[in-house]
Amino acid sequence: MSPGEGATNTSVPHTCCSACSANRAVASLQPVRSYHYLLALFDGPSSVAAKVLASFDIDREMVQQRITEIGTEGTTDALPQD
Repeated sequence: MSPGEGATNTSVPHTCCSACSANRAVASLQPVRSYHYLLALFDGPSSVAAKVLASFDIDREMVQQRITEIGTEGTTDALPQD
């Protein structure tokens, strides 16, 4: 599975709690990877993390696109079956 595929399937509304992306990955029996946590930073728009990202004009869609482009190959997120 590519990271974009997993991340796309775990995308949640922005009103969700900060752990929703990771929780959805667990619920769907997918491994929780670092990009799930990265995307979860956007789930709490009033959090410091979300505000820092917004101050750099970084939004969820931009991060999602880069996750897809970079992939997990050669990273600690890669699993043997990837």
